[in-house]
Amino acid sequence: MVKKALITSGITIVFALALFMVYSLIEQQTAKKLVQTKIQSTPVNVNLFTLDSTRFIFPLAKPVVFILYNSTCEHCQYELTHIRASMHLFKDVELVFLSSESISAIKKVALPFESHRNVNFVKINPEDVFANFGTVRYPTILIYGTNSKLIKEFKGETKVEAILKYAR
Repeated sequence: MVKKALITSGITIVFALALFMVYSLIEQQTAKKLVQTKIQSTPVNVNLFTLDSTRFIFPLAKPVVFILYNSTCEHCQYELTHIRASMHLFKDVELVFLSSESISAIKKVALPFESHRNVNFVKINPEDVFANFGTVRYPTILIYGTNSKLIKEFKGETKVEAILKYAR
């Protein structure tokens, strides 16, 4: 009798764990779909702040390239270096670098880009990163057209040529 009860309990536990795993997978897929829906147009409900702590206003007249980065990320440093070296190719594109780091850390990264009018460095709150972009692999590059709709998304290091292909 005890053996039968243990087997039944074991089967019930395994079944409950399987249901929990299926529920978790469905929940993750739903969250991913929600994020994909959110990034289809420029994030207008996100609080973004410029380096002087004023609210950032999205540029509308040009294609916009969002680059989510972290200054300690090796891949982000590679991306920043290559974009900086190719700035003359981005003259018709608005570049918006997004980071959840401190304003002082963002300012250090922004320093070499100061002379470029089409470059913005913006602070985003960490909870807004996850809520609007999901789990981010740095760097993440989102390219939006003049209609504010997503054209292309890149995760990880991306060649400047690939960014420009979709940003023009």
